[in-house]
Amino acid sequence: MHWKEQLQKLEQEENFDIAIYLLEKIVKEHPEEMDAYIFLLYRLMDTLVEGPCHWDNVSQSNLRKIKRDYYSSKHDVYWGLLRHYFAVALSKFHDNADFLYYAAHIAAFAPWYAGINEHDHEVTDGMIEKSKQLNPNNPLLKGGYGDDFLMSKPHNDEILRTYINEVLDTNAKILGTMGALGEYLLELKKTVTQRILTQ
Repeated sequence: MHWKEQLQKLEQEENFDIAIYLLEKIVKEHPEEMDAYIFLLYRLMDTLVEGPCHWDNVSQSNLRKIKRDYYSSKHDVYWGLLRHYFAVALSKFHDNADFLYYAAHIAAFAPWYAGINEHDHEVTDGMIEKSKQLNPNNPLLKGGYGDDFLMSKPHNDEILRTYINEVLDTNAKILGTMGALGEYLLELKKTVTQRILTQ
């Protein structure tokens, strides 16, 4: 079974700590596996930011209280791992447009966890800007607030809707390979494009 399939199964079973263990193992054994770093950064960030909410409101497990306490006890460990792996991955993949795109979105959750001053939006904005420079035709950069076509908005609603639907279809195919992070980013993109349509 491919590691992405293993990861998906672990996340569905709410085994987030084993998912982190698996991803750490992958990046240690295959240090050039960029997707593993991206998935690891997301899994750590999501566990830190969304974990308490998950155990309080989402999980149906009858062990959710002890699981919440367990993950709370791992907070500082996961925070340290996130800072470490964020720095390592950024030094390895600082010239990769896809990595910069995903890392900027992961860091934007809670920049301080990634070792970025929470008021320093220039870091994540700079990562997106560099991603654009490295690959200006990246379809993931379309359909958001930085999309020149959308921001100019001289189009009629039908042209705008057609463009947004094409962008979302293309993004769904790409993000569909990125697990829980892809699901999150696609929902975010749908929300942003809906706001743009109603402005």
